[in-house]
Amino acid sequence: MLLAGTKSADVFALDPDAGGSLRYRVNPTGIEPGGNFHPGAASILGGGAADGERMYYGLGTGGLAAMDPATGHVLWRFRPEGRDASGLESLGAAPTVIP
Repeated sequence: MLLAGTKSADVFALDPDAGGSLRYRVNPTGIEPGGNFHPGAASILGGGAADGERMYYGLGTGGLAAMDPATGHVLWRFRPEGRDASGLESLGAAPTVIP
């Protein structure tokens, strides 16, 4: 399975054994997948990471999410508290998994 994230914070899975068919497309922030990116919105600007059981994506202002790669189900999501008047704190870098 090929997993990828989009700038609008969608995560999708393609099945190369089924001609590249779409297995799922979800947005771990809870919004409807397929939206358009706009400044200040949650976004995936770097890659993700996986440890064999979970995949992880930094979601910019949406925090950090752990997901089940087989289903796209969000297992947990962390959002830091904002430090400035905007209330936004970003975790946009690609996460790293160390076994």
